[in-house]
Amino acid sequence: MLENPVYWQSHYRGSDAELRFLRSHSKRDRIRYYWRHPAVATAFKRLMVNLSASLPPELVETHMSEVCGAEPSAHCPADPAILIRRRIQLSLQPYFQACA
Repeated sequence: MLENPVYWQSHYRGSDAELRFLRSHSKRDRIRYYWRHPAVATAFKRLMVNLSASLPPELVETHMSEVCGAEPSAHCPADPAILIRRRIQLSLQPYFQACA
């Protein structure tokens, strides 16, 4: 975000510390502007490779229990793409419910 501030600079005001806090707590929102940047794409690919190697179900259940839902750990997916997709779906549910 610091290397390419065009997407957030006009939205935030404050001291350096306040700007750091605002950038840190809005990444979920602002990341949509950076997905196509080569460095972000490369980092995401590396993350997916690293996570695909081996995700113990217990670890997934411990840190992403909301994604696993009521499923026992043996059925909690260890596929990072599925976990990411489910997490995004959970994040969007309040918006879908508000529009219903």
